Amino acid sequence: MPPPALLASLYGVLIVLGAAALMLPAATVKEISWSDALFTATSAVTVTGLAVIDPGNDMTLLGQAILAVLVQLGGLGLMTFAVAILGLLGMQVGLTGHQFLREELKQDTLHQLLPLVQTILRVVLVCEGLGALVLLL
Repeated sequence: MPPPALLASLYGVLIVLGAAALMLPAATVKEISWSDALFTATSAVTVTGLAVIDPGNDMTLLGQAILAVLVQLGGLGLMTFAVAILGLLGMQVGLTGHQFLREELKQDTLHQLLPLVQTILRVVLVCEGLGALVLLL
């Protein structure tokens, strides 16, 4: 399967799994329909910000956490996140992983991928940390 098709499939699986997680009774205050859960998960993974339910009122803390994880995975990209996890575990990213990452990040060369992923993660952590700090004040 070519890298673009596999990436699209992975995003599709993430959306379906996210929708299923949002359907859990512990994730919402009241039951939501499959279409609402699927729309919410798709919106989170694609980082569009659209919602047919109010996450602050209709979701429990677990549901909000699921939504936040979906936004993070969609925003950072599945392969960026996977490379970060593999790096933290001390594992190497193989040639196939590099090809998928190169496709997702739209890079021509392989040698700049890992520094780019590290830069992305640093910027995200700093920005989200500052945002959390501002919200706490």
